[in-house]
Amino acid sequence: IEGAVPALRALRAQALVTQVRAGINQDLQPLDEAETEAGALIELAPDAVIMVNAYHDLFLVEENRGQLNRDVLASLKPGGVYGIIDHAAAVGAGSSAVQSLHRIEKKTVVDEVTAAGFKLGGESNILANAADDHTAKIFDLDGKTDKFVLRFEKP
Repeated sequence: IEGAVPALRALRAQALVTQVRAGINQDLQPLDEAETEAGALIELAPDAVIMVNAYHDLFLVEENRGQLNRDVLASLKPGGVYGIIDHAAAVGAGSSAVQSLHRIEKKTVVDEVTAAGFKLGGESNILANAADDHTAKIFDLDGKTDKFVLRFEKP
């Protein structure tokens, strides 16, 4: 059962990739091909894309994260928000803890998403947990991991 959770998370991450690439709007309805004029796309474009506890999973599947982030950027309305919440890894860990602990360093996410053209608009410590020393698997902490909350904005 322990191995099933990462597999399900990876499938969820792949589903998000598919939805973004397919141009699915906030109501998860496919865009009609006849409505692909620029104005119609902006009108149907989502105000926000939110990814919760899944960005680290993109490292576990064969996914071009740079392209995914650029696709999210292109799919959003001007001024749109890309919110990412994930389990924090230790400072300096980068993506090295993804496979073993299912954690990612906040700086890695910020670097990748801003490289795609987003601006970091803010962050919150509302889900921070100072008692989490970033050494345990997220599944061992019963949902009490230290998490970062990032708000990226489409310029």
